[in-house]
Amino acid sequence: MNTPQLIRDCQQQGIRLFPNGDKLRVVPPPGKPLTPELLTTLKAHKPDILAALAHEDAAEYVSERSAICEANGLRPCSLRPVFEYRLNDDPHARLIMLGIIGQTLEQATESLRDRLGAFRVLSVELYQWPQRPDTYQG
Repeated sequence: MNTPQLIRDCQQQGIRLFPNGDKLRVVPPPGKPLTPELLTTLKAHKPDILAALAHEDAAEYVSERSAICEANGLRPCSLRPVFEYRLNDDPHARLIMLGIIGQTLEQATESLRDRLGAFRVLSVELYQWPQRPDTYQG
């Protein structure tokens, strides 16, 4: 199973995944314990899950995954939406956040305002990837 599908499956089952430093925090829905098989799968995919959920380097990670998706004939950025936001504290700093699969711009804005305080959130926009060169050299 690939990492995006694993994250999607967890979210659909109500399982919440959170990065906690170099650890992955897994919160099952009330009354539904995690199966040993799922725990084994989550451990096997832990580095990719952490990278997908992490705030830092989110744009780079999703950009890399988008390139892989395109190379395999899949829709780019199919992992999850990426949003750019600015805070009143520093309106010139552009920050990147990963959304939840299927999350709309309005939902992302509301989520950020809930987490950070509505008075701090200046703007939220769906992140537009810069045009990539025709050739990639890495």
